Amino acid sequence: MMSRNFILLIFIFSSFGKVAAQNFKMEEIFPSKKYLSFTADPLEHRMSAASIELRKRVLSSLGAVIPVLDIEFFHAPVQLSIGGSAHIELEPDERANLVTTDFFVDYVIATVSLSEKYALQFSAGHSSDHFSDNWYEFLKLQKSLIYSRDYVKGFVVKTFEEEHSKLYLGAVYAYYFIINHETFHPWTFQCGGEKSIEWVKNFPEFFFALDLKFMQQIYYTASQSYQIGIRYSKSEREYRIAYQFQNGADPRGQYYQQHRRFHSIGLYIEL
Repeated sequence: MMSRNFILLIFIFSSFGKVAAQNFKMEEIFPSKKYLSFTADPLEHRMSAASIELRKRVLSSLGAVIPVLDIEFFHAPVQLSIGGSAHIELEPDERANLVTTDFFVDYVIATVSLSEKYALQFSAGHSSDHFSDNWYEFLKLQKSLIYSRDYVKGFVVKTFEEEHSKLYLGAVYAYYFIINHETFHPWTFQCGGEKSIEWVKNFPEFFFALDLKFMQQIYYTASQSYQIGIRYSKSEREYRIAYQFQNGADPRGQYYQQHRRFHSIGLYIEL
């Protein structure tokens, strides 16, 4: 019986592979970017530096998404990209104290254009989060917290070109999740959107964006992020000066049990 099922599975996958191969077409290598970033998401792959409440405490990120290949799959345009970023929190005293370092790597990102308004975006990746420097002593911790995830993501994105706005809805599933030991709280549900107002063409525009996450690991407590400011786009790059308000559960691993509420002002660059 097992051998029959095994043969049947091989037949199904081989049949699908033949159909997929017939509907696969390579279009362009290292194309123009189609990746749909989420403006208010504090964990996006981007370059940023923001001062928390105009004090010395700083949030910063170093990252980007790089488009690799445009293909056509079952008559749908698909762009394959890779992305990665390191997110850092600093609290300088007599010297620069590195509080946390959070790493995110997306091995593959697939942006599927369904129509002018609708797109699907999938990715698979890994994240790990760490306290740094002498922050263990400040917090009187005895040992480090091991927090890491291997995950897949899926989102539906709707864009409104005429209204300069975007909405998205999706989820992250951590198929391997460690908080000191392997745990089974895999789901994070996420939604958000943004709206821009263009006063003068080819001039910085005003925008507002929000991002909401609901994480199973802390009983679906909400992590809220709001951003408001001005943005300027040139070629594939976007530059923003923005005020950001974060409230609720911290989306980063080291603070996952804490409720944090703070304001920041910073510079954000999408490469």
